[in-house]
Amino acid sequence: MKPFKIIEPMADLQNPFPGALTLLHVAHIGGKEARIALAQLWITEGIPFAFADCPVLYDSVRSWLGARLNVHAKEISITGSGRIGESLDPRKIGKPFDDNSDLDLFVVSGKLFNLFRDEFNRWAEDYERGSVWPRNEREVGYWKEHRVRGPKVIRRGFIDAKMIPSWNRYEMSQKTANYMWQLVEKLKFTNKGPKPSRASVRLYADWDSLVKSISYNLQISAKAIQ
Repeated sequence: MKPFKIIEPMADLQNPFPGALTLLHVAHIGGKEARIALAQLWITEGIPFAFADCPVLYDSVRSWLGARLNVHAKEISITGSGRIGESLDPRKIGKPFDDNSDLDLFVVSGKLFNLFRDEFNRWAEDYERGSVWPRNEREVGYWKEHRVRGPKVIRRGFIDAKMIPSWNRYEMSQKTANYMWQLVEKLKFTNKGPKPSRASVRLYADWDSLVKSISYNLQISAKAIQ
């Protein structure tokens, strides 16, 4: 009988919040296997750093949002600095999570992903034929970027809700943008828990897409510290 394999660089990784540099060091020396393990455990499971002082609030937040998005609370989680306590973004590696940080949520639901994918495609068609247009120069830049990036990330199995304008004609985007605003406001009035400046949500088609995306991001960030 062969024993279970233990990824050697991860053998001593026991703290749920080991710090960005430690995680990225492990991601670098442990290779693909380590990045997948980090994505499946440290970066998507357990109590996030943002809710470490009041874990039950995390469950309340997920249940509240799940009821509105019509998904199970277990399909909702958090990444970013709110998950491990420090940013893994190559532009700000190690930046601590605080009240100026964003709350980066994600949902793993094929049904919800498809709804957002279809809404993105409808917006893209409207944009191409000129039936909708940016309201200011800032939106001009965002719309051009999202129009190019959207199909690429959709093929990889995910999409950010904010890539679609939160207008009346795009119902899912408008509702979700309002839920994100409500979430931030409700947390302001909650005694315990984080007080993020903004909240956003990414939709994944399935768990495999999630793990592949996070593993890839870990690879990019790990290279940035070498």
